[in-house]
Amino acid sequence: MSSDAAPWLDGFDEFRSRELTPMIGALETARQQARNEALKRASWTLPLAALACGLVWLYLPSDFLIFAAFLAVGGSWAFIQHPIVKHQKDVKQKLITRMCGFFGLEYFMVPKVDPIPELRRVGLLPGHNRESKEDQVSGVYEGVRLQMTDLRLREETGSGKDKREVTVFEGPVFCFSFPKRFNGTTIIKADGSFFGNLFNGIGMGDRERVKLEDPKFEKCFEVFGTDQVEARYLLTPAFMEQLMVLRESLGDKMQAAFNGDSFYVVANNGQNKFEVKGYSGDAVAVQLDKFVADIGILFGIIRTLNLNSTTRL
Repeated sequence: MSSDAAPWLDGFDEFRSRELTPMIGALETARQQARNEALKRASWTLPLAALACGLVWLYLPSDFLIFAAFLAVGGSWAFIQHPIVKHQKDVKQKLITRMCGFFGLEYFMVPKVDPIPELRRVGLLPGHNRESKEDQVSGVYEGVRLQMTDLRLREETGSGKDKREVTVFEGPVFCFSFPKRFNGTTIIKADGSFFGNLFNGIGMGDRERVKLEDPKFEKCFEVFGTDQVEARYLLTPAFMEQLMVLRESLGDKMQAAFNGDSFYVVANNGQNKFEVKGYSGDAVAVQLDKFVADIGILFGIIRTLNLNSTTRL
């Protein structure tokens, strides 16, 4: 599998047949063993849990019944499921790590680098008080340092019966190195309604709205920057056109920013790029194509936006 549009796939079919297909077969065998172990545990754990609940009902005060039953049932279920849960983590870790290795990338189920502080600082993430991060991929492609992380950010309010939690961001975030350092900060915000655009400017500090001569682009994005000249120099007609193409892939809530020597992209699209949704051998084989496509998005951003060009600035 290879093409001029996706040169990173050169040799991947051979690699898949040689290494990934046998690995998927071995993981399927391990899945069946994990399932059998779980059934074996259930055969004696569930009767013991039922006996424990009966003894609690006979000998403990009624105030303890619900709590004791919860411990017995919950503990038993966790013990029974442990082989399956461990196998599911193994599938994700082993398969994606090996696949990323072919592309010269590293995969971390638990991110090594926290992208949130920098993305908050440049104004690409909403306020929140709960966060979760997973599935980080990092490396270098065509001389460009890259990193992708799946984020889920939530805002929790109230307490007790009035406690509420709202997901304010869920999706992938990307960070790429740029050939030269920027003098200022340029932020490309998703365009909203009339009132949404009014709120877009809040919290921008010394970043002023940048007016561009592209009506189609400005229907999709609002641009703010600390350096008007640099912002217009960065957002050439060709670059704006390619951002529009990228938006079609990542969704209409895609946003981006130039800051320091980095280019950032965030996509609040509800997607988890490396989520495994089925663990049978056939299901994993099908999902492998999706994982390869997710890697393609990383490399595609670099090529689509020409981030490896040393002549942009």
